[in-house]
Order: sequence, then structure tokens, then C-alpha cells
Amino acid sequence: MSVLSLKGFVYLLSGSAVKWSTNNQAVPWIVESGSMKEHLPQLVVDVFYTARENIEIDVQWIPRLLNERADYLSKIVDYDDWIVKDCYLRAVTSLWGPCSVDCFACSISRKVRRFYSKYFNPDSLGVDSLTFNWVGETCWLVPPVSLVKEVMRHVSFC
Repeated sequence: MSVLSLKGFVYLLSGSAVKWSTNNQAVPWIVESGSMKEHLPQLVVDVFYTARENIEIDVQWIPRLLNERADYLSKIVDYDDWIVKDCYLRAVTSLWGPCSVDCFACSISRKVRRFYSKYFNPDSLGVDSLTFNWVGETCWLVPPVSLVKEVMRHVSFC
């Protein structure tokens, strides 16, 4: 379970007990005792701050060999998840005004507050922006190259 997963499903998990299985032996110890590394205690605080919504979290270490599926899934890289520099957004918005939605983003890469994502993300308006109507929106469009043709078709449709 990642912090993003917990945040994304916090309302569904309210009133539940969650088992957080990790292949990192240090995680249960850091949750219990803290760490000298500055970013780790903040991550733990973020997890438990999110869990204040009546979620009980039990952190358990599982050896990597007993957790092969999760280990495999954690190593999948989405090569279509890329971002452009902020200066490009500023250049576009200086010509046409502010964008109201980022149609191809994630919670980390989004350029504006409202966004659609490829996979479920906390605060996302939805998954797969091409299934939503863009009428009335000023869209920030930086799609994967493989979707450019479909995006142009969707722009025409909307």
C-alpha cells in the first residue's frame, strides 16, 4: 500500500482495519520508532494523518520472495507518464489564458489543480479524460504520443 493508495481510498476505508504489507524491513520499524532521515518521519505522519479518518493500520513486513506479485507490480514503469517544464504552461497561458483542467496528468505531474489521470489518483476528476466531455474547459493537453490522434478526434467531438 502506498500513501497515494491510502489517500485515494480513505473514504472507502473509513472504519476499517488495513494491513500494510511491505517488502522493506525498515518500514515497520520506522512506523514504530521513527527515523533519522528527514523525509521518512514526515511520510509516516502523512500516512497516519490520512488514517485519522477511523482507519486502523497494521504494518507487516513480508519477505520479497513471498510477495512476488506485488514486487513485480511495483516495478512497472509507465513510460507515457511525462511532464513538460512549467515555462511551457506559462507561455501557453500568456497567449490563451489559464487552463481549467490538465487532461493527461497524475497527482504528482499535474500542472493545474483539476486533472484527469490514466490510473486512479487522489483528487483526480476521473480516469481516462477521453471519456469525459471537455466542453466549457480550457484544457492543458500534453498527451502520450500514442494518443495524439485520439485527442484530436476528441477535441473535434467536444
